[in-house]
Amino acid sequence: MITICDEVTISNGVKIICHDASCNRRIHATYVAPVLIGKGSFIGAGSIILPGVVIGPNSVIGAGSVVTRDVPEGKVVVGSPAHVIGDTLSLDKKRMEQMEKLKVFDWNIYGDHILDEERSIELYNIAGTEKGYFIAEPHVVAHFKKEKDVTLSD
Repeated sequence: MITICDEVTISNGVKIICHDASCNRRIHATYVAPVLIGKGSFIGAGSIILPGVVIGPNSVIGAGSVVTRDVPEGKVVVGSPAHVIGDTLSLDKKRMEQMEKLKVFDWNIYGDHILDEERSIELYNIAGTEKGYFIAEPHVVAHFKKEKDVTLSD
């Protein structure tokens, strides 16, 4: 009943619901419908996806959204009920512009390590009080090492 395609990110606390039993006591029937989450989509924390919804590829569902109807490919939706506020190309452009202005942290230094208490404290001391971006892709990290006067955490 639930189809999750490749490269999908589902954040914590997300609920995907394929049934609605709200009328069961009165009409003795429960509505059921499959849910499909398209390739490369991101589902924000605490979102609820209701029965019968198709989330198009490369879409973003904002945290806490209640998705009651289909989401077109490449759209960003937020709210309850969720509504389109933009597209992922615009969101990506906005984030890239922010990245040029904010601090950039090399996640590769931390990504392969278990974050025990000592490393968690170290990570907080480096990034916990500033806005910024953790970057894991080596070619993006290299870009910022060359193009931006930012100390990447070593």
